[in-house]
Amino acid sequence: MLKAKPTTHLTGINIQGDFGDFYRLVDSIHRMTITEEEHMDVYYGVKNRLLGICYDIRHAFMGDRDIVLEDNGMNQEIMKWHEMITPTQNVYYSVNILFPEAIFVAVTIPKFYQLSACYYGRRSRCADMGLPPIPYGYYLEDKANLNLLCAVIWQALGEVIGDEELEKIIRLAQNSHEDYINYVTQYVDKCNVELLTKTSHTNKVC
Repeated sequence: MLKAKPTTHLTGINIQGDFGDFYRLVDSIHRMTITEEEHMDVYYGVKNRLLGICYDIRHAFMGDRDIVLEDNGMNQEIMKWHEMITPTQNVYYSVNILFPEAIFVAVTIPKFYQLSACYYGRRSRCADMGLPPIPYGYYLEDKANLNLLCAVIWQALGEVIGDEELEKIIRLAQNSHEDYINYVTQYVDKCNVELLTKTSHTNKVC
């Protein structure tokens, strides 16, 4: 199952998942971010930031990022009972994301769900784009996978700032009328640079 935790020096989050977790998440991101004309999409900037994270996640399950081994509860007695030999550890892939990037993605993902829904189902816009239709059931799966990504990001942030402050931020995001349409996402880069500049003075990058 997808999970996340703050990085060692609290500058971002470490997202972990097995091959299936990351593979399904990448598929969901690609389907949910489909556009007719990329630069004409009102959520182009927002989706592009998500695709940037997707790039790292895809390379993670390809083995180009960090790997974590964790005990899976298997032992000699269980293997003997089932008459089989299995690994005693599971492989989890991991990728680090800076907090400004992660928080921005968690806030903005739910904003484009409704717009993206039109690309699913038999009467979707995919036919106009010359693409095969995407079953509507995938919309429910993709939304659930992205909601899980948002949830683990918020949980990791909560470990840093505390539960009370996390609740304030989530309520503020939910009550905000900002829809992030045509949002200038370079501001996120500015926040990333400022965070790295401050942490570099203390020799703490991740």
